[in-house]
Amino acid sequence: MKIGIVLLYAGLGGHVRSAITIAQALESAGNSITFFLDATENNSLVDQAGFQSIKIQRGIKGDYIQLTDKIKTVKPDVIHSFAITGYAETVMSCKKLSIPCILTICGGKLHTRLINISPLVVFSNELKDAALANSSLQKDDIVVLPARIITTDYRVDSNSELLYNTFRHKYNIPDDVKIVLRIARVNRSYAQSIKIGALAVEKLYNDGCKIRFIHIGTINSYDEFNEISSLFEEINTRAGTNLVISVQDEAIRGADYTGIADFAIGVGRSAYEPMVLGIPTFVCGENGYVGIVSAENVDDIAYYNFSGRNNKAAVPLETGVMMLHKDISRLLEDIEYRKRVVDFSVRYIKENLDVNIAVKEYTDIYNKLILQGQKYPDDAELKAGYVSFSEFIRHRLRNWCIINKAKGVIKRCRK
Repeated sequence: MKIGIVLLYAGLGGHVRSAITIAQALESAGNSITFFLDATENNSLVDQAGFQSIKIQRGIKGDYIQLTDKIKTVKPDVIHSFAITGYAETVMSCKKLSIPCILTICGGKLHTRLINISPLVVFSNELKDAALANSSLQKDDIVVLPARIITTDYRVDSNSELLYNTFRHKYNIPDDVKIVLRIARVNRSYAQSIKIGALAVEKLYNDGCKIRFIHIGTINSYDEFNEISSLFEEINTRAGTNLVISVQDEAIRGADYTGIADFAIGVGRSAYEPMVLGIPTFVCGENGYVGIVSAENVDDIAYYNFSGRNNKAAVPLETGVMMLHKDISRLLEDIEYRKRVVDFSVRYIKENLDVNIAVKEYTDIYNKLILQGQKYPDDAELKAGYVSFSEFIRHRLRNWCIINKAKGVIKRCRK
């Protein structure tokens, strides 16, 4: 089967990595994959994955005027989008070409109106309930399918140990210390989890534990990064050693360093990936620290896509630090408890999030659409969902590469 993956909002986020993982599994199952990408986005992860890709230039008003013609050149059997951005234009192109199409919404909150086209695939029941409340779609139109993690021989790589050793040497991390790892972009949403991890590790270090905190991630907000850098400098000064570090050089392949951790803090994929490796994992989101992923709380955490939004009220920073310190201390002291947590984590990922589950489900969806045909919305509804010129301009102004370059210039001029 020829499958077109439309990803008009890319970057280094989890939705891109999920799309790539699912595409790789579909390709391994014998399908042909072509990505359709926005030429102005950071498409480095897709490019590095080695897929055939076609870059779409936006028009002066932000419209994807080339999309129909580009899809027509490939003649895919089905189109699968992994981002709401440009989905109305994608459906219109598929309607003109009589190609069935589906959308997978990967994460976050549902902030935008939906195109009323079935089926819609979502990663969580939180998104399903939001879609039901914000569209005319019915329950049977929406499929909850969170599977997107490779679990067979996950991250088994003969070069991993060399990678980890090189990292330890570069950042002067002793071989005999435990590592708490947080892989995340530096922005407002993730800053709290980085701070909590660093401060909890400081408390553990003061307890006599041989431990370090490592953050790996690109900078989306220099305001948050400067605040985190100041905190890290204070902690390291108090400790008299390189106790907590934040690194950016390794960010583009940050997930490859997951196995270096003894404990991990994450949301979404950055929680799933350590879990499948048998690394005790703590969820900490915008509303603060949630806790260690275990059989007791996983259903509530999973409903919100492992985002931490199950904290209805914000947990203060100091409280989160105390909770994480307590949870890691228990794992260090209680071997049986640690084993239960690890065994559950690995089993949960394999039973619920293995990408091969997604391959089977998506293949069934594709075949059904090809056989029965797709019912498309009216043109007026689709055009109403197009990216407006003002939305396009705001999106370009929010481009982090542009923002960071501008801030860098300002900072140099002030010196």
